[in-house]
Amino acid sequence: MICNHRSVNDYTLINYLFLKSCPTKFYTKWEFLQKLRKGEDLAEWPQLKFLGWGKMFNFPRLDLLKNIFFKDETLALSSNELRDILERQNNQAITIFPEVNIMSLELSIIQRKLHQDFPFVINFYNLLYPRFKNFTTLMAAFSSIKNIKRKKNRNNIIKEARYLFHRELDKLVHKTMKMESSKVSDKTTPPMIVDNSYLLTKKEEISSGKPKVVRINPYIYDVTIIYYRVKYTDSGHDHTNGDLRLHKGYQLEQISPTIFEMIQPEMESENNIKDKDPIVVMVNVKKHQIQPLLAYNDESLEKWLENRWIEKDRLIESLQKNIKIETK
Repeated sequence: MICNHRSVNDYTLINYLFLKSCPTKFYTKWEFLQKLRKGEDLAEWPQLKFLGWGKMFNFPRLDLLKNIFFKDETLALSSNELRDILERQNNQAITIFPEVNIMSLELSIIQRKLHQDFPFVINFYNLLYPRFKNFTTLMAAFSSIKNIKRKKNRNNIIKEARYLFHRELDKLVHKTMKMESSKVSDKTTPPMIVDNSYLLTKKEEISSGKPKVVRINPYIYDVTIIYYRVKYTDSGHDHTNGDLRLHKGYQLEQISPTIFEMIQPEMESENNIKDKDPIVVMVNVKKHQIQPLLAYNDESLEKWLENRWIEKDRLIESLQKNIKIETK
């Protein structure tokens, strides 16, 4: 799966959607808790892993945060490492956030300002420019598993321009993150759920057993997630160049909700008026044939992913214009 990145809640949401769509063996609550307590795998449940920051994980944890604050955004596992993991820990789905960082107003402004110095790089209004390394190395691993010969890479001026753009963006993002980290509180950054990392840390697991036959899904699933806060109003402004647009009786604001905002229960006042504006989550899923991509070189894969991001940017714009919410 490839997905845009709007909130830390994306991890929970994608896990929920993925497991809900999988035909799995039924476990009683007691059986399920016992397996979790003993650390046993649920063999019938395909494992969902996120690939990023040089790790494969299910939920972010502290060692991942170290990479986020101290490592480069382009840090990635090699195609050989990925193939080794897939052969020994298969029956899992892999999700990539090509943007790497969570989309925010601050990063969007930084990106637009940076685009003034790099006008030949495509400008996105609802997304961050994608990073390609995780995607290209994963496709290379799939090609290796399927014994498909890839086209050779060529020197490319556009590729160099993208590299320079990413390098300058990385500098500004790191500067912004360091400034924000000094303001971090427990409320804004809740503790993450601990994961089982599939890096080459458990050497005894890697060295034991023969590689398994890896079957690759014929499709790449292209997921788009948008979070809206609904603000009811009698009148409002139509911000044609921003996130806030006037609809009938309400305004929709694109947000990046925290975990606390998503789990906080709704409260009603004495007049039966809800104190909390509702949050609407929009999810769109497309699928693309993976077979043609396995012979692509890195440059062609980068162009393919960039085109998907162009479509996704337009999709987000279209969804916001056409969304309908019933009001009482």
